Amino acid sequence: MKIRLRVLLASIVFLLCLISHASAQVANAGSSNILISFKSHGEPCFELCVGEEDLSCCPAYSFTISGDGEVNYEGLIGVKVRGKKAHSISARQVEELVAEFDKIKFFSLSNQYNDHRIDHYNGVTISLTVGERTKSIYVGHGQPEALDILLRKVVEVSGVKQYLGRS
Repeated sequence: MKIRLRVLLASIVFLLCLISHASAQVANAGSSNILISFKSHGEPCFELCVGEEDLSCCPAYSFTISGDGEVNYEGLIGVKVRGKKAHSISARQVEELVAEFDKIKFFSLSNQYNDHRIDHYNGVTISLTVGERTKSIYVGHGQPEALDILLRKVVEVSGVKQYLGRS
């Protein structure tokens, strides 16, 4: 009887280890199928861009964040750093960002928020790819507050503020 109990307990421990290992592999594989993209279009916002480093005009830049935390930035105009830069954030930070997308039901939001009565804003496009699922939203004016909060969080967590020269 004691031998059967030990064999049963050993089998349960072994199965739990297998399940734990398989779950970790699925989680790691999932992070490679995540991509967050952010593009600030630099559209006219009635501000004159005078010099090469003029931060008064609407910024044009983009960046991506991969599931493993790789951040790739490119600044075009109206930013402190022009050109390409790369750095990393933690995979955990990426997971937390994806949770924020889920929290606001990103995949069920409209594809575009663009109040055409307003013509002096800088639109951005934000995209999320998780596995086979992709959603892009153009954000100009009239978007829900939760989406504004998400946009700020993505910029903050990504670490690209250091390249923008803006608060």
